[in-house]
Amino acid sequence: ECLRSASGTEYRGFQSHTISGKSCVSWISHKGILLDEPGEKQNYCRNPGGVGVIPWCFISENTDIWEYCPIPSCQKICSLNDDGSDFLGNLDVSMSGKTCQAWPLVDKARPKFPKSTFPHGKDEHNFCRNPGSSQSKTWCYINSTSLDYEHC
Repeated sequence: ECLRSASGTEYRGFQSHTISGKSCVSWISHKGILLDEPGEKQNYCRNPGGVGVIPWCFISENTDIWEYCPIPSCQKICSLNDDGSDFLGNLDVSMSGKTCQAWPLVDKARPKFPKSTFPHGKDEHNFCRNPGSSQSKTWCYINSTSLDYEHC
């Protein structure tokens, strides 16, 4: 999932968490916000009418409290392989908005991936990767002391 335009008005993905990790609430509880497609009553991030800088969502029922969502630009997540094993972008947040941990810092407690399984090596970065096609899509560790990981 990614934004094809800078404002993300075309985004119709399934992201339902904000940058701070809060869950989005249903759009139906907010009268006066018109979404472009019928059936858009879920809690997915959107940018109706381009009113925000990027897609956003309400985080509280029946109030106007909202936050932006962590949806990367398609230019940042380009991959030729379906599983993202060749991804070399700089996306560093998980689907739920958690910051990825740096690969070298977490290696001591994690399964070892040979350097060759990273398409560009394990440099000092925390970018989403899918080393050795170990998952169905790119992922990262989200906790430096455990094996917790999330897809990106």
